[in-house]
Amino acid sequence: MHFSIKADELVAINQAKDTKKLEQLGGVAALATALNTNLRNGLSNTEMMTGFFARKAIFGENVYPEPKLKSIFFFIIEALQDVTMIILLICAFISLVFCVFVEEGNGCLLDSIGIFIAVFLVVSVASINNWQKERQFRDLNRVKEDRRIKVVRAGKIEEVSTYNIQVGDVVKLDAGDQIPADGFFIEGFNMACDESALTGETHSVLKDHESPFMMSGTQISDGVGSMFVSAVGPNTEWGRTLKQIAEEEAEDTPLEARLENLAKYIGYVGLTVAIADLIILTIKYLVSTPISSELFPTFMRYLVFAISIVVMAVPEGLPLAVAISLAFSMKKMLKDNNLVRHLDACETMGSATTICSDKTGTLTTNRMVVSEIWIAGQKYDAIPKPNELSDDVLNILCDSIAINSKANVTLNVDTNIPEYIGNKTECAMLLMLLKNFNVDYNPIRADADDDLVQMYTFSSERKRMSVVVRFEEDDHARILTKGAAEIVFELCDRVMDSEGNIVEIDEDTRDALNGEIRDMASKGLRTICLAFNDFEIKDEQELMNTNDPPERELICVAIVGIKDPVRSEVPDAIQICRRAGIMVRMVTGDNILTARHIAQECGIYDPNDPNCLIMEGPEFRALPIPRMHEILPRLQILARSTPTDKHLLVTQLKAMGEIVAVTGDGTNDAAALKAAHVGLAMGLSGTEVAKEASDIVIMDDNFASITKSVLWGRSVYENVRKFLQFQITINVVALAITFIGSITNRGFPLTAVQLLWLNLIMDTFAALALATEPPSDDLMSRKPHGTEDNLITNNMWKNIFGQGIFQVTVLLIDVYAHTSIFGPIGSKWSKKQDEEDYTLVFNIFVFCQLFNLFNARKINNEMNILQNITKSMIFVVILLICTAMQVLICELGYYVGFGTNGLNWLEWLVTIGVSSLSIPVGYLLRLIPVPKYGFCGFNFNKKLLPSSARAEEEQAKAGGATFRPVQEMEEIVTAPSPIDLKKISTPM
Repeated sequence: MHFSIKADELVAINQAKDTKKLEQLGGVAALATALNTNLRNGLSNTEMMTGFFARKAIFGENVYPEPKLKSIFFFIIEALQDVTMIILLICAFISLVFCVFVEEGNGCLLDSIGIFIAVFLVVSVASINNWQKERQFRDLNRVKEDRRIKVVRAGKIEEVSTYNIQVGDVVKLDAGDQIPADGFFIEGFNMACDESALTGETHSVLKDHESPFMMSGTQISDGVGSMFVSAVGPNTEWGRTLKQIAEEEAEDTPLEARLENLAKYIGYVGLTVAIADLIILTIKYLVSTPISSELFPTFMRYLVFAISIVVMAVPEGLPLAVAISLAFSMKKMLKDNNLVRHLDACETMGSATTICSDKTGTLTTNRMVVSEIWIAGQKYDAIPKPNELSDDVLNILCDSIAINSKANVTLNVDTNIPEYIGNKTECAMLLMLLKNFNVDYNPIRADADDDLVQMYTFSSERKRMSVVVRFEEDDHARILTKGAAEIVFELCDRVMDSEGNIVEIDEDTRDALNGEIRDMASKGLRTICLAFNDFEIKDEQELMNTNDPPERELICVAIVGIKDPVRSEVPDAIQICRRAGIMVRMVTGDNILTARHIAQECGIYDPNDPNCLIMEGPEFRALPIPRMHEILPRLQILARSTPTDKHLLVTQLKAMGEIVAVTGDGTNDAAALKAAHVGLAMGLSGTEVAKEASDIVIMDDNFASITKSVLWGRSVYENVRKFLQFQITINVVALAITFIGSITNRGFPLTAVQLLWLNLIMDTFAALALATEPPSDDLMSRKPHGTEDNLITNNMWKNIFGQGIFQVTVLLIDVYAHTSIFGPIGSKWSKKQDEEDYTLVFNIFVFCQLFNLFNARKINNEMNILQNITKSMIFVVILLICTAMQVLICELGYYVGFGTNGLNWLEWLVTIGVSSLSIPVGYLLRLIPVPKYGFCGFNFNKKLLPSSARAEEEQAKAGGATFRPVQEMEEIVTAPSPIDLKKISTPM
């Protein structure tokens, strides 16, 4: 494949922003020719088929450089830098040297080797886990960066992945889009770019033929237009910047921060016990034994044992459990169409108390169709046939829809189903032209391209959009306007009749048309008014440079009623949220009649419930803050709202202590998405600005997917609590048994190597088993957990201490009464028949934990501890692995330093029988009632966000708004009533 310009030349022009060089080459059109493409039609089908790989080989792929992945050795070294691991290795090495050169026999040699093996296992598991986690997050980031971009290929607009953008492509851009590659401006209207991501300059830069350079990674802040791609991937300005950026260290999530705080307290307890053990044992030895060559190795054994207690007590598995649970949940959430951009959003969604949801596309299908139309003086309940309309009416209708639009409708060749590209409201009207009027809008739009004078894009403030096109006479132009019916109709003083004549609008006609708008809106239809006007151009250049459109004395052509059906799964999803204690509020720019109708269909609004309130944005924003706080607990629909109203709603709900999730798809929604605890951007209809401001991207724009994110968020919190309950039980038992045994004359019930094995079970295997438990449906029947809830509930404390007392009792009985029960100790492997042998103690301890894993699956009083066990295959596999390894360690551990001497069949029966009592003990504990609050109110979580109760208390103390219900709300619209249509607005 031959190109008459090199990649380096293109990159140099864009990098230097060299307009002179661009002009010398003949401008952008000449570059397009040199790259075998066309500024109007883009890459041809032939070019894509024959030159696709050659173009990639020469100009590169649109894939940005990623930080180099760390090798497994990096994570091994990182794990070995842990202070406790270093101390253990030093002690083991000193002990090994002493055993080799001073002490005869294999006893302490095996102890040293055992410590090395245990450290190796702990480091291996931790490093492999971190190595895999980094790769999982890299894969998720690739999904996150993949966006759909509108390009022109073979004369047709289609959406492709940003990774498939090629040098020579023609890209269509709207306000809010992120520029996918470097390139040059082709054409557009009022196109401005926010280049702050690269330059640091906050003001937008106007793009035109005098300033044509467009850079990847920046965003279109205003206007519409198209660009010609000149560089992709690492050859772009953004790609070169990424090469210089070091990989950011991942910050702890809020839950990880809370757990680290808890781990500190547990570590302090373990350190205290270890120091006390070391001091007591050393004093006892010095008092009872003359100083000899045995002092040093004995002290080293005491020190290694003390360090092992600290290693076991410090719950480093807590952050691991969170990381595993989050990584597991993120992958599962992606399958449920939730792309998590920020880890803490997983946790926060679990505690959400209110969801402020958009209507279009989230609660509805966003597959809009025209169902009713008033056109040229006549109402049609079904779309009329072309022969029912005069030529003049049909022509202006087609022009209004085709020219004043940026959307496209294509027919899927496989399914024969129309695919919408761009604004779905515009697509519905374009589809009406194609299917009902048999009119192809593309030629109409193409003919008008050369005559376009100015385009005024839609905004949430104006609620309309307009284009100005030049007439054949140079001094005349026509403005085509469409938008919210109530807004645009107010700008009309004339109307076109069925014959195409223009007549003045009298009061009767205005009242009749306002009635049609109300009637359509009450049926849940989005109402759009199409209008136009012809006027004389006095100064075309002035018209091109102004942002004040000549939308005056318009002629009304049609009022279109567009239906957007409610998604079939949404009513059930709303009910699930209600059961979960989450209030769903609809926030929409639609008029109040449309909003009420859709909200009733969804199950958000009940007209018979006096506690359900509806407000319009202007009235809401005018309320004083105390009054606003009074009505917010009952406000379920905010109609005719702007992005500013949505932001105000979110901030005031937060001020009242609510945990707020909010959906958004537009550029103007970015402020509300950022302000909310969790911002949920729409993956299909959302702009790049909205996605960048969000925490989670809903890939299918479906509200039902949001409920899945709540479920997984609660699952993360629940699984961490399960692990916490399991781990602290082991801590309590191990610290108690080792401390009691070591300060009495019974020696060490558990050796250092055995403690390290317990630490491996507790911190790694249990974290993996419990953190990957799938969520149960009953999670959505509970109220949201508060952000200041104790991580360890009273029920959990009950289970921890109950199981702890049971296990300590059983183990101490064996420590002090083993000979009485089983007779003289007969060691299977040791040469000494009278040495103390605590193999049974160790074995019972481990099997108690393995049986207690089942209890840990339920942290409340649920009795079915086997619920969904078949769905928790990781749990089952890990349980089997730990059981098999414990049997091997118990029977053969003497040879690798575990200090175990094997058990006979009776001792194995005792092990299984006694350990299995953990399960009936767990059932008995569930029958013991404990108060919900005030039992063990130990709070480790001084935390970011106040709970509702705390917020209410603090506001009451400060004399702020109270949370009492409002009985009389005269100014709130709660039932159908005459509405001032001047105040009603509908978004595009």
